[in-house]
Amino acid sequence: MSTCAEKNFHQGDDSNGAVPISNVPGAYANGYDVMIGKKIAEANGWQLEVIQSDWDSLVPGVQSGTFDAVIAGQSMTAERAEQVDFAGPYFYATIVCVTKADGKFANAASIADLASGRSSSNPKSAANKFKASASNTIFPRHTDNS
Repeated sequence: MSTCAEKNFHQGDDSNGAVPISNVPGAYANGYDVMIGKKIAEANGWQLEVIQSDWDSLVPGVQSGTFDAVIAGQSMTAERAEQVDFAGPYFYATIVCVTKADGKFANAASIADLASGRSSSNPKSAANKFKASASNTIFPRHTDNS
């Protein structure tokens, strides 16, 4: 069984349960995708192989048989579902916006209030698509100082 290690935590040893990245000598991966891959492999008596791969190669890799499965934080979209089968979600994520508590955007009440700021997200992620379409989205204020 193969899993993608592109966005997982990389480290130089196998501490904390990290597993070798088979195509990157001396590199190890850990993170929730790797942990899920380990659980699936263990439950089925399979050997887990973690492969570092570009995001755009994930679906074609499954289609061609290069990967047995892809375990990555990839949204289940209608377009992808036309190309590959999904086993179902194993992680539910929420898109959030984080600002400095004492910064100029601390009191932002909507995406529009952040218009003069800068943000970062994976260009192919759901968050990036959200940023492009959410100019009038209002979000609840949450402060947690714990």
